[in-house]
Amino acid sequence: MRADLAFLYTFPEPVKHRQNDILGDDISWCFRSYSYGEKTYTVAEEEQYISYTEVFKNKYLCADRQHCFIAADLFITDTQYGMMLFEPNSTEFFHELELVTYIISSAVRTIDILDKQERLQQKLKMANLALEKESHIDELTGLYNRRGFYMAAEKLIDRCGAGTQYFICYADLDNLKLINDNYGHIEGDHSLKMTAECLRSVFGEAAVIGRMGGDEFAAMLCDDAALTAEGFIESKDIFVEEYNLSGDKPYKFGVSMGILNTRCENGYDLKAALDNADDILYLQKKKRKKDISKKRG
Repeated sequence: MRADLAFLYTFPEPVKHRQNDILGDDISWCFRSYSYGEKTYTVAEEEQYISYTEVFKNKYLCADRQHCFIAADLFITDTQYGMMLFEPNSTEFFHELELVTYIISSAVRTIDILDKQERLQQKLKMANLALEKESHIDELTGLYNRRGFYMAAEKLIDRCGAGTQYFICYADLDNLKLINDNYGHIEGDHSLKMTAECLRSVFGEAAVIGRMGGDEFAAMLCDDAALTAEGFIESKDIFVEEYNLSGDKPYKFGVSMGILNTRCENGYDLKAALDNADDILYLQKKKRKKDISKKRG
């Protein structure tokens, strides 16, 4: 089949038609491609979305002569995918018009199916990424959960390389059970969130910080000459003191930390370091009396 000119238009989304339905002129069109004789051209993406009137009047038409077009709707059953405009150059054109229109309709439908499939796969990929992220995050504090902490910490070890020294911290919220028993679980959850804020403030954005479960937390940070375990403890004490002085809670907020400076080359080293930091934390906690009441002046 030969046509001097041909234009391919599709809808952004296929349109369902029942018998005797009239296609409205408010539907937008996508001007996909056009051909002159044997040569076919793709329309630039920024020029594709056009109005109904532009379907029959576009800049690719020869302005120095009149045109006579045959409009062929692109249908599969009751669904319209677009339209072709042909300018035939002989009566033989009409003998093949139905077959060619069917072939083009099938091709456009296949492209539409593939496009929808790609979009669904992209949505599924984004949903899976979101679920994967959620599986690594503690919902209450926004820190890593236990699984997420170990994964992020091992990535840090891989990135920094063998032989690197790290600060490993094991921490917990002081007297969570007493806070829950005396003031309710809402206050207990609030104190856990504040513990997360405290650790973020002390160790900074470069650290891997996680809630390991219950009132227990962990942090890992590459060693730096300007940092010391004593400095982290001091920063924690300042945060806690300022919070207790400025807050209106009837109980004292407190965080205990055990900090270790050591070399970690793999996940086994990390687990051993966290156990050692936990031992340091335990010794510190034994020295403290369980008291959550604020002293009144």
